[in-house]
Amino acid sequence: MNPIEIQDISKTFVSDFSRKRKKAVRSVSLTVEEGESFGIIGVNGAGKSTTIKMIMGFVRPDSGSILVSGRPPRDPASRIRVGYLPENPYFYDNLTAKELLTFSARGSGLDRKTAAANMDRLLEIVGLSQVKNQKVRTFSKGMTQRCGICFALVHDPDIIIFDEPMSGLDPYGRRMVIDLIQDLKDRGKTILFCSHILTDVERICDRVGIMDAGEMKKITTKAQILESADQVRVVTDALPPALETFLTTANAFFRVERTGHVVIKCAKDLADELILACKKENADITAIDYAVNNMEEIFLKTIHRQAS
Repeated sequence: MNPIEIQDISKTFVSDFSRKRKKAVRSVSLTVEEGESFGIIGVNGAGKSTTIKMIMGFVRPDSGSILVSGRPPRDPASRIRVGYLPENPYFYDNLTAKELLTFSARGSGLDRKTAAANMDRLLEIVGLSQVKNQKVRTFSKGMTQRCGICFALVHDPDIIIFDEPMSGLDPYGRRMVIDLIQDLKDRGKTILFCSHILTDVERICDRVGIMDAGEMKKITTKAQILESADQVRVVTDALPPALETFLTTANAFFRVERTGHVVIKCAKDLADELILACKKENADITAIDYAVNNMEEIFLKTIHRQAS
């Protein structure tokens, strides 16, 4: 039994005024395996959030079936081991962060000692320890988002469902969430989330589903993304003259950052030769990325649109 199983679900909404019908989700099927990180990407209105809401039981599908932990969403027991973060979390803003997380923990059946330990650990991870006794209404959007992540995880769920978890976060906050999700993966948690930040999805997910106009257009794996990449990015800590000559001769793009690091982009088939050249000239390699902008290319090709 897989943690999340969706079979041929569809959903149509009717406008309150014009009574016009809009097909939000069209015959979507997917399975999220235990311990897997699955990302859903798509433009605004693609059906991502509606699919998440149907999984959570907030919206009923017109047709098809959904099982979470082997149970339909209408069964409250399906959500016992689920942690959920909506796209726009709303909390009782007169509560402090500590009181809000206590509410979540006790509602999930945790004893006081376990709840306190989980709260302290999560607040420290997301950088809110110093403001845990501050009312949520005083928080910025990014702080509220980080508090929402703690709210979803305080009971240590086995299945985590995030809707746009990077929303409102600065680069530091995004890095923190990426590290947190990676830690959850390492602990064997099952993760489903949707996002419009393609690089984050590419970095985190084992598989990626691309939605457009309510349909699941394509599901691809991390291995397939890497295999189809035609560029590689290498970051070194120096640019010796001989290495610069090699890059110029090979027509490779490179730039020197303010930090002194050198960012190099070249064709994938030149990667081995570039790595050898770096080693020969004692230019230490600090990062290698074999899928430069590849998720964006796959996404645009799948939904048949051109980058501006």
